[in-house]
Amino acid sequence: MSESLTKRRFSANDADLVAHFECGDQPWELAQSLWIRGPGVIRSMAERQTEVWLYFNTAGHLVGFGALGQSRRPHPPDSKNYTKFSVIPSLAVQRDLWGKPEEGDKYSTQILDDLFLQAELHGTEFLILDVHVNNDRALAFYRDYGFTEYFDHVKDDHRRLVARLR
Repeated sequence: MSESLTKRRFSANDADLVAHFECGDQPWELAQSLWIRGPGVIRSMAERQTEVWLYFNTAGHLVGFGALGQSRRPHPPDSKNYTKFSVIPSLAVQRDLWGKPEEGDKYSTQILDDLFLQAELHGTEFLILDVHVNNDRALAFYRDYGFTEYFDHVKDDHRRLVARLR
């Protein structure tokens, strides 16, 4: 049986809870850890209205976090037609919980499922995210989930992926 996560919205009062969040040693993993532990998350929430949730296992331990923002972008990219997109600026699972639980949906999948649901509630047609070109584990995870390349977009060593919601 799968262990289901619970969630709650992140707030500035959660600084102590995320102070030791750690999701890896690679530069892109360190960036995720620093984002949630530092001023980046609060700035993104204030300036971009990013929604951020913390996810907990049944023992009440912090498993990870997910963030969702909204944007309007030309679609296709060279078009003058703008489409509403949901954007995942950040999603991470504590490194010691990667690949968990052993049975059922992994924590990363549960978090992404929830972000898809939140994006659908916003009425967007597409969900996009950027992944470092060397982050093979994440690229495989998102591709397995159904994300595809967004018009071969690579910027600052990040590959943009997109998934259609409806």
